[in-house]
Order: sequence, then structure tokens, then C-alpha cells
Amino acid sequence: MSSFIVAGGTNFAVGIYRAYSSNGVSSNLHAVVITGITADGSKYICSDSQNGVVIKYIDIDCIEKYTGVSGL
Repeated sequence: MSSFIVAGGTNFAVGIYRAYSSNGVSSNLHAVVITGITADGSKYICSDSQNGVVIKYIDIDCIEKYTGVSGL
């Protein structure tokens, strides 16, 4: 998925992730739109319109499922 996102243009992905609290307990699954990846490749850059978050960084290991979208 990383190479697909980095290819640029209008590529993006819809992903499902599981967040973890500081004590390691997992929460429910949540969907985000993945629009990029950090320079070191450890996190996806996402937006979360359900919670009103424009930019959110999620560890790549927390993404459980995704689908790529090419175009608008």
C-alpha cells in the first residue's frame, strides 16, 4: 500500500485501524482516509472526518485492512 500512496496523483486508501491506549489495551476499529506516509515510513498520514481530525498519524502496524482508490 505504501508504494501506491506515495505514487501521488489522486491515489488514496480507506483503511481500518485499531488504536491502542498507553497501557496496551485495544479499542474498537475505526476507519480513516490514508493520504500519505511519513518520510521514515513508520506512520500513515490520514484524515478522520468522523471525528473532525484533518491530519492524524497512525502507526502502519495498526492498520488492519485497507482498500486503495485511484482517482477522485
